[in-house]
Amino acid sequence: METKQKTLIDTLSKACAYGDLDRLGELLKEKDYSLLSTPDAEGYYPLQWAALNNQVHCAKYLLEDSQCRKHVNIDAKDNTTGQTALHWAAVRGCVNILEVLHDFDASFTVKDNKGYTCAHVAAQYGQTAFLYYMKMKCKADIVDVLDDELRSTLHWACYQGHGDTAKLLLYLGSDLRHVDKEKCSPLHWAAIKGNGHITHMLLQSASLLLCEDRDDSKGEPSGTTFQDAREEYLLEKDGTGSNAIELAKQKGHAFVATQMEKELRRTQAWTRKNKIVKTIMDLEFLPILVSIIVLLLIGYTKTIVFIDKKGENAPATANSVFWWFIVLVPSVVGLGFLYQCRKMDPGFLLTGQTKSVKRKGTYSEMVSLNGSKGMAGGDGNGEIRDAEDDLLFPASAAQSDHEIAVDMDYDLDSAALWTGNWNQICPTCRIVKPLRAKHDSMTNRCVEHFDHHCPWVGNAIGKENRWHFLVFLILQMWALVISVSMAIYKLSQLEHASPNTGYVVGFLVMDVSLTISVLTLLSAQINSIAKNMTTNEMANIHRYNYIAMDSYGRVFNPFDKGCNENCFEVFHPSRGRSPVTLDEDMQHKIRDWIMDKQMHPGPPCCRKV
Repeated sequence: METKQKTLIDTLSKACAYGDLDRLGELLKEKDYSLLSTPDAEGYYPLQWAALNNQVHCAKYLLEDSQCRKHVNIDAKDNTTGQTALHWAAVRGCVNILEVLHDFDASFTVKDNKGYTCAHVAAQYGQTAFLYYMKMKCKADIVDVLDDELRSTLHWACYQGHGDTAKLLLYLGSDLRHVDKEKCSPLHWAAIKGNGHITHMLLQSASLLLCEDRDDSKGEPSGTTFQDAREEYLLEKDGTGSNAIELAKQKGHAFVATQMEKELRRTQAWTRKNKIVKTIMDLEFLPILVSIIVLLLIGYTKTIVFIDKKGENAPATANSVFWWFIVLVPSVVGLGFLYQCRKMDPGFLLTGQTKSVKRKGTYSEMVSLNGSKGMAGGDGNGEIRDAEDDLLFPASAAQSDHEIAVDMDYDLDSAALWTGNWNQICPTCRIVKPLRAKHDSMTNRCVEHFDHHCPWVGNAIGKENRWHFLVFLILQMWALVISVSMAIYKLSQLEHASPNTGYVVGFLVMDVSLTISVLTLLSAQINSIAKNMTTNEMANIHRYNYIAMDSYGRVFNPFDKGCNENCFEVFHPSRGRSPVTLDEDMQHKIRDWIMDKQMHPGPPCCRKV
């Protein structure tokens, strides 16, 4: 067997490719060490074969041994593609080899015959972890490096359809509008290949771009603003005069073209151009909800409380005024909580674009944040904040009347990214989302403890305003139950020939319909709060790997602290801190819960959803 193996592994390249360190040593003693600097019959070097197959021991031997090191050129290019060992390691994402080559000062800027660096190769093959390691451990440029055709790593990730790689590059600040020699942006290349998930990602990223306003008199930046560049991005033409939509059609990707056309129509809608209409549209269904509540209060007053047995208006009495106030007060207070829920920050997370600006020293490191901002632009002092302030310094980033240190860099050293949880990257906000956070497409921001987006409120419901939403539902439920009870009582007291019987019945039907809707929503909220889960998590439990469910429908929620503590956490948002990732012990418990289905007794944190 040993003789047969020696016959099979008869060259240095094969020994490195198979990782046979003993045979490699034997061949080097039998032959000249100078063969290490000579390409094999195919034009490749032994170190390249070790790098391609992640043979760390062979690579270390070639680079550490004093005799081998004299003949091994770590940046040597092969005779076929002009690539180095780093390029070959990037093909399969061999992070261990990357670490070894970096320790021995391999160059990350060497280009092959086509002008590709190892970063380009990693992007072409979707080796996201390799790129992340290059950025974090090797401090190599993986964003701004260009090949001979002026294509960035983002160009290649989008062309090949590697979504996780594109997410990472966008998070690290890749310019999605950069064009190559053919005037093609990453969007053009994604459209050419029909990568719909990539085009969607790029367009969402283009909806929140940070741009600098320049002072023409001084030629210097005067400030920063955020802009929605989706329309301009979609209509941008390449060297042939075609935009991304036309390129997708030319290549037969009808579905992708249709999706981009829909996105273009949304961005070009006149309701987005007209500021007054846009302000009204931003309220969503809120005016309708307020109108319904006010109309029901008026109807309750005129057709229920202050009428006699004949259905006619009756003078106010202490009894009728009491039943009027017992419905009016919670309804009005509930509207106040509704206003707060609409106005305040639901838990917006600071955008990565903002952090990149602060890294350049544009803003001071200490920012005082007082009060809570509103969606309408209000702050704790009743002053108006502009949209830029809301994005740069969201009130949820601090406690009231406290100063916080603003991070001057990206949160690059993330435990979630080191473990390969690329789905926690938000390519629009360019941040690593903590667990339980989600990007809300309506507000176009990532929300901590995202529960749902409520069109009746016109705002996302998240960590900071969830308790306002709950109190609003409770107060309205109280008012509805009392008003329904009073309507039923009055209906039973009315004479059959009363002309106002139809009004009472109509009010009762409307009130009961609204009561059923509010009761359903309130029950769902109480149920999820008691379990320390969000509506989003309960509806999409299969999407989240930090929540486990066994075959019996029992759920293991690592954030469940018992009903009392869960409810207390909702009313005191500062107590609920979401980690970016769970520790190993908790991950082990989650795996056990999924795999060992019949041995769990069902502790407090395990309830059926």
